[in-house]
Amino acid sequence: MEKSLAIKFKLEANGFQVKVFSGKKYFIKYPPDIFSHFPEKGKKFLLANFIYARTRSLALQADYFLNYQTAKPYLKNFIDWGITGDLGRIADLNDLPTEALLKKFRSSQNNLAFAAGQSVSRLPIFNRSLANQAIVAMSFGKDSLLSYGLAKEIGLKLTLAADLDKQNYTATAWQHRTAIFNSFQLQEQQKLHGFYDNVDTLLVNHRIAKPLDDLEGLNGMLAFYLEFMPMAYHFRTQYLIFGNEQNLNDCYINKSGYKSYPSFDQSSAYVKKFNQHLGKLTGNKLQIVSLVEPLYNLAEMKILFGRYPHLAKYIMSCYPRQIYPGRWCHHCAMCAKAFLYAAASGGDPKTMKMARPMFSAKDREFYPLFAKTITRPYEKPVAVREEQLLAFLLAYQNGWRGYLMDLFAKKYLAAAKRKEKFLRQKFFGLHPAPNLPVNIKNKVLTIYHQELDNLA
Repeated sequence: MEKSLAIKFKLEANGFQVKVFSGKKYFIKYPPDIFSHFPEKGKKFLLANFIYARTRSLALQADYFLNYQTAKPYLKNFIDWGITGDLGRIADLNDLPTEALLKKFRSSQNNLAFAAGQSVSRLPIFNRSLANQAIVAMSFGKDSLLSYGLAKEIGLKLTLAADLDKQNYTATAWQHRTAIFNSFQLQEQQKLHGFYDNVDTLLVNHRIAKPLDDLEGLNGMLAFYLEFMPMAYHFRTQYLIFGNEQNLNDCYINKSGYKSYPSFDQSSAYVKKFNQHLGKLTGNKLQIVSLVEPLYNLAEMKILFGRYPHLAKYIMSCYPRQIYPGRWCHHCAMCAKAFLYAAASGGDPKTMKMARPMFSAKDREFYPLFAKTITRPYEKPVAVREEQLLAFLLAYQNGWRGYLMDLFAKKYLAAAKRKEKFLRQKFFGLHPAPNLPVNIKNKVLTIYHQELDNLA
C-alpha cells in the first residue's frame, strides 16, 4: 500500500524551502534582492519544475504516492525522460536490473497528484535580457575555469556564480574551497555571487528505509539549470554557461544491456532538447551554453595550462575528508585524473597544489587503464580508457617516470604509439557542439584551432 507523501514548499524573501519529511529543512537561498524581485510567474514556474525534478525519483525509493502542492510542471514529460535516461546508471550502481527500475518508475506515474492550476508555459519576463550577457557557473574544476577564461577572452559580459552551501562539503574541503573563492575574487577582480542549495540531501534522508545510491544525480544538472533562472533574470542574462564536456556524450552498455550515460542531463542531446523548451518559454532570450562542449578532458587541460596558466592554480576537483590536510586527498580517481592530465598536457601538477606524483603502485586502481574493476560510471565508456592511453603516452614523452610509467611502458607503450595518430585526432580534435550559438562558436573555435591544431 502506498504511503502518501506531501511535497510542499514555503516561499521566503530570499528563496524557498521544500518540505517533504518533517524535521530537516531543504532550501534554496539567493543573494539579497535576487529572488524577491523575480516575478511571481517566474517563481511559480521555478517551484513546480524544480521541486518535481528533485523529488520525482522518491517514487523509486519506496511505494510513495507523491502529492504535490504545486501545479503540474510544464517540463513534466521532459523531466521524466531525463530520469529514464539515467536509470541504466542507477541500476548498475545499486546492482539492480534496469528493467525493474524502469517498470517501477512507469507504474508510479499513477501515484502522482498536483494542485489545481495551469502550468506556466511562457516567461515573457526574459524579454529584458541583454545581448552577450552571461553567467558562468563556477565549480572550480578545469571545465568551469576554462569556460571563464574563454568567456572573458571572447568579450562576453560576465557574472560568476557558485554554490556556497557549506553543508555539501566536509570542513576540510570547505576550508580549501573558501580560500580558493577569496583568492580568485581578489586576483581576478571578479565577484562570486553565491547561492545555497541543500535540496538534493532529501534523497538520502534517514527516513527512507533503503535509499538508492546516487538518486540525487537524476536531473541534478537540470535542477541546477533551473535554479539559475532568478539570477539570469536579475542580471539580464542571455547565456547560462556550464562546463558540459565532450566526454559526457560517451555512453556504455550496462549489466542489463541498456545504453547508459555517466550523466545523461549533461549530454549534448539532453541540453539541446532542454534549450528547445527554454526557447519557447523565454522567446529565445535565454540559452544553456557550454563553451567546452567540443573538447575532451586532455584538450581542456592543454588549453588551460597553455593559454590561461594563471587559472590552473585554482583547480579543485577533489573533496577531501577531514583526515587529509591538503586540497587533494591523493587517494581517489579524481586526484589521479587531475594529476595525469596535467602531466600529459605539459603542466606542473604542483601548480594545483598536488603534493605527490600519482604514478606509484598504490595509485594503480585509480586509473581505468590499469584497474581490475571499474565501478564509477564516469570511467565506464571505452573512450575513457583510450584517453588515458594517450595521456600516459604524453606523460611518458614528457619525462614522467614511476611504477605506473614502467608498467605502461611494458604493457601499453607499443600499442599507444601505433594508435597515437588516431588518439590525438580524437582527443585533441574538435567535436560537434550543437549548443554553441554561432556568434560564440566562431570565436572559441578560433582559439581552439590556435591551441590544438598542431596536436591533433
